[in-house]
Amino acid sequence: MTDQTYLRADPPKTYPANVAALYQDFDNWGDLLLRVALGSEEVRLSVLCSDFFAWACADEESIDPEDYPLLLQCAKDLEAIEWENKKSVATAHLSELFCCRKRKQRPMNAWLYGHNGRTYCEPDVVHLFEECGDD
Repeated sequence: MTDQTYLRADPPKTYPANVAALYQDFDNWGDLLLRVALGSEEVRLSVLCSDFFAWACADEESIDPEDYPLLLQCAKDLEAIEWENKKSVATAHLSELFCCRKRKQRPMNAWLYGHNGRTYCEPDVVHLFEECGDD
């Protein structure tokens, strides 16, 4: 284990700034969605998980204020693997691991283990997804 980290030492304490800062620290904005309902000033965040649990499925998972500890633990678990294996891009799977842990569900096998010669998941993080539940 290493003391190196991408995560800031003193992150924002309030939602949605704490979630946005975590994604910024990982330079991983691609999956993060921001919504403000008409007539509201409340900001809601979610991440894309389309074609992840099932084929041909447009899907997203909300990141609610109470989900921040789970999201942060996902980040820490992935970051530890990335620092141990310098060739890994484990932190790119932040949104996916968060969705699996929140739903207590594994992604579909084609994503986890590959399909038609194409691999989607970093081999060194497969075990984290296998621990999330049944497929």
